[in-house]
Amino acid sequence: MDPLSRAFYNLAMRLTEALGSRGLRGATQGTGGAVLVTSARAGEGKSLVTRAVASTSARTDGRKVLLVDANVRRPSLNGVCGIPGGAIGFADCLAMGRPDQMLLYRSNVPCLDMMAVGQSARPDLLFQTGAFRQFLHFYRQVYDLVLLDADTLDATGCLPHLVDGVLLVVDASNTRREVVGGMIEHAGIERSRFLGAVLNKREHHIPGLVYRLF
Repeated sequence: MDPLSRAFYNLAMRLTEALGSRGLRGATQGTGGAVLVTSARAGEGKSLVTRAVASTSARTDGRKVLLVDANVRRPSLNGVCGIPGGAIGFADCLAMGRPDQMLLYRSNVPCLDMMAVGQSARPDLLFQTGAFRQFLHFYRQVYDLVLLDADTLDATGCLPHLVDGVLLVVDASNTRREVVGGMIEHAGIERSRFLGAVLNKREHHIPGLVYRLF
């Protein structure tokens, strides 16, 4: 295993351990966990990290993983693995309140499914607390891990307040700790919801990606 693959493997294992400590051990032993991946600013490598963690988690012990494009402003999955632009998905679920009607796409990784952002991609839908709770309840019964690739923290609405954990991706070469801390403080999210931070593009460190738990 090359250093970068090992780093993502370690990160996936730490996420599993963190969710397990909260009583979320996967659909085969109870309710699966839902993790929101976000960042302080755009362009910090969040989508790359989310996809790598999703792929690594699905390859490990046959865990069932759902990767959700929850970024209504800058969708990340359109065109990936045959997902067409405008495919029904996450935002439509929030708009209609019917999680069982959503289209899922199989990736080329066994046990990894994906959901597009959807046609009803409006920022106001991210504040639909009841609809998002229904979404989480449905898919946590089906998957061991639900990973939501979201927008920047200030544009995630109610999502970080309701998931089982939040993972921050930080461009260590360009984003100061004060910026991240200020955004967390402004968002008013309980510190206990944060699982940790991935330091991306860190200088003088191989493989260039590390993780740190708070």
